[in-house]
Amino acid sequence: MPNPEHFKDFYAQKAQLGVYAIYMRYKYNTQNVRGYAVFLQDTLDLLSETFRPSVEHDVLEYMHDSRNELNEMASYPAIPNNLCSWCPWNKICVQDVILQDTQQ
Repeated sequence: MPNPEHFKDFYAQKAQLGVYAIYMRYKYNTQNVRGYAVFLQDTLDLLSETFRPSVEHDVLEYMHDSRNELNEMASYPAIPNNLCSWCPWNKICVQDVILQDTQQ
């Protein structure tokens, strides 16, 4: 479940649900779609929201802001986390090499 301190992560997850909601609205010709995110760790947590037609504006605005942010970045530093071992890039990831060196 996203930590409230990490609003940007939560906002990204909400935008992802919004993309699915837009698809469902058009596929089933309905106005409101309820989206759920399920987080499985020690407990089962659900994040739920009803997406109304205005969700398209929110998702497009998020995508526009994200694209602008990426265009301004000069490098894309990896963020180490507990999923690094699953990442297909982990054998060549500079961040992973730095982590291994500090653990030895």
